[in-house]
Amino acid sequence: MNASADPCEDFYQYACGTWMKKNYIPESKTSWSQFRVLYQRNELVMKNLIWDNEDARKKYKDVSYALQIIFSIVDELCTEV
Repeated sequence: MNASADPCEDFYQYACGTWMKKNYIPESKTSWSQFRVLYQRNELVMKNLIWDNEDARKKYKDVSYALQIIFSIVDELCTEV
């Protein structure tokens, strides 16, 4: 939201004006949205919950191992782009 814009003159600028300034579109993407940003933040939280919590790593050992494989594949794919 861009509070400095007049909503009667340019409602889009008022409602979405700072979005493009704060959220660039990654080169590997053709579009970007608040849902994608939220998805990435949630993914990071879930990853940290498992990696940073030893009890969770023990309880979900199989999940933790699968996530290690998935994250390594994703990291490898992201570096190739």
